[in-house]
Amino acid sequence: MENSNKFIKYLAFLFLLLFQFTNTIAQYGYFEQGYGTDRNEEGFDLAVTTDYKVMMAGYLQQGTNNKDVYILYTDSIGDTLWTKTIGDNNDDVAKAIWQKDASSFFIAGYTKPNGNIDDEGYFIKYDIAGNVAFSVAIGTADNDYFNDLAQSQDGNIVLVGYSNTLGTNKNIYVVKADTSSGTVLWSNLYGGSGHQEATAVLTKVNGNIVITGTDYSGSLPQAFLLELDSSGNQLTYQLLAQTFSSYANSIAMTRNGKYWLAGYTDNSGNTDALIALVDGSGIYESHQTYGGSNDDKFNSIIRIGNA
Repeated sequence: MENSNKFIKYLAFLFLLLFQFTNTIAQYGYFEQGYGTDRNEEGFDLAVTTDYKVMMAGYLQQGTNNKDVYILYTDSIGDTLWTKTIGDNNDDVAKAIWQKDASSFFIAGYTKPNGNIDDEGYFIKYDIAGNVAFSVAIGTADNDYFNDLAQSQDGNIVLVGYSNTLGTNKNIYVVKADTSSGTVLWSNLYGGSGHQEATAVLTKVNGNIVITGTDYSGSLPQAFLLELDSSGNQLTYQLLAQTFSSYANSIAMTRNGKYWLAGYTDNSGNTDALIALVDGSGIYESHQTYGGSNDDKFNSIIRIGNA
């Protein structure tokens, strides 16, 4: 698997754009390091601690139909401190990681519990030493997947992804769960006919939840912005633009309340990386594409400092 043993390129400029796990920032510069075993591994997300250590999450391929959550923890110069796998005899994959405090980490992804036909969302809490506090499968009667998570203003966790509950198409799946045991506080589906998938989430100081992803229900795939209140009631749902295709993988909020979406477009015949600016209501303002003759995508974007 190409680049399966590499981790995220973590470069500090105005916004941090992550492609695949390649590099990360250390306390006094950069390091580049390969990680892995004699099996295939793939990383999807990382968290940097206040002392510049790095926690990475993805999966380790254990067999033909068996992936385990794979967590790798390094010091500030990239040397491995410990690794851990979590899972059983089916697929267990970490898609996102988030650090609550110095000793609490949370993972969102998906799992196929033993005896289940369908996949379910996976929510894991563990400490700085890799000890698991809980790992819970969350879902409906059909396939469910988590792609991202964020802390809500009330201290709980919001997980987002998609579900096949409303038929053969995917619909946006949002869950709020507590941090002590992973108990679901509420869960909702959003969208209708067609196919919508949530890929990223952030929360606002007023408690609202802002979600982005891609809506495939129209003639062109469109990035969307969905805003919910703290109880999961839908406030707004906006598509990026109708004149070109857009796929959103990540979201960051500006200082003045607008949003940057990062992802890609395939409107030109090949895939170009895309950054789009939308206002606080999700109304499209502008965009910029990046790339050459090959396929290019942005997987993540974050705000640095007071930008």
